[in-house]
Amino acid sequence: MSKMAIIGGILAVLAVFFLIAVLLMSLLLPFGFWMGARSADKEYDDWARTSSPGDSIIVSGKIKEKVSQTGIGDWSYSFRFEGCEAGFVSEKDIGDEGQYVIVKIQKDQFGIPEVKSAQSMPITIGPNVCCCCLSGTVFLLGGI
Repeated sequence: MSKMAIIGGILAVLAVFFLIAVLLMSLLLPFGFWMGARSADKEYDDWARTSSPGDSIIVSGKIKEKVSQTGIGDWSYSFRFEGCEAGFVSEKDIGDEGQYVIVKIQKDQFGIPEVKSAQSMPITIGPNVCCCCLSGTVFLLGGI
């Protein structure tokens, strides 16, 4: 065998190894990982207790409780994640009970956690699905 064939074989094995690693990561990592979200059931309660007004956090979790309230022509919503004691409020309806969401929560000047932005599960799982499909396609085409 020539040196080029040996080097090509080694590179092919390395490529397959990395593609399998990417495929496994895309299937096993939580859906908010690629967006830098922390797990709500593990970190949100601690943040809610120790943070100061103006602090923010990005968390992902399953909505356990949703309560809608109306004021003078305005709706407001309060939510609680599954596994969390602390809740948060939002001017917009970010989802229903049982739905997974990623939210950026910031404490207002009164120390009340308020949603600044939100993404729902179908959008946030996209990077995982794309990464999985891409690595699988490259793996299959590389073997042909």
